[in-house]
Amino acid sequence: MALVSPSCHRPSPPTPSSEFVVETILEGLTIPASLKFAPDGTLLILERGKLVDGEETPAKLKSVTLANREITEISGAPAAFPQFDDESVNLGGALGMELDPEFAKNQRLYICYHVKAGEEVFENRLSSFVLEEGRLTQEQVLVDHVPGNPMHNGCRVVVGPDGKLYYSTGTADSDSNALDLSSLAGKILRVNRDGSVPDDNPFADSLVWSSGLRNPQGLGFHKEAYDSNRRGR
Repeated sequence: MALVSPSCHRPSPPTPSSEFVVETILEGLTIPASLKFAPDGTLLILERGKLVDGEETPAKLKSVTLANREITEISGAPAAFPQFDDESVNLGGALGMELDPEFAKNQRLYICYHVKAGEEVFENRLSSFVLEEGRLTQEQVLVDHVPGNPMHNGCRVVVGPDGKLYYSTGTADSDSNALDLSSLAGKILRVNRDGSVPDDNPFADSLVWSSGLRNPQGLGFHKEAYDSNRRGR
């Protein structure tokens, strides 16, 4: 898989006839799941990993200096249970990443990933890490034992305008989970950055912020309204 960058050459203001030029930045990536720019302009790429015919390519985190295309693999990526080659039957691996608002000072980031908890038992987990000298360290599990499945894991994470973590979860291929408020599956969870439950969440002592979702694989914020891209509603 290749990473490309569209460069726009346009008059000011832009017109409908503006032309885009596609430039290849990187090639040979293994299922990139999340891209984030650090404050210094470094591009961080989280690769999901995969499992084909018993041969595993683990999840990886890479940093890219775009000026010279220098790529550095960051060690210590979480041991995510990988995605099988056939995406139609498996959506596992390392799935989502977000940088802390104070990343320039604390080098903290958040990764959501898929784990195998037992024989045919899958779960999803949200952890924080600290990037130190080219390695992820100090994993702190923030949300654990979220129901998982080879299908419908969601697993996107963003920091909202309020400084809280918003973490999307899929139904784990069991649609009844979505409306069950006792289950963390099929939801958007609102989490303090230390993993605790915000006092002003809509349900007392619960991380649940929004329910009834099948497989939310995108999260974004608008100045006036929160929005989730709910793929496969």
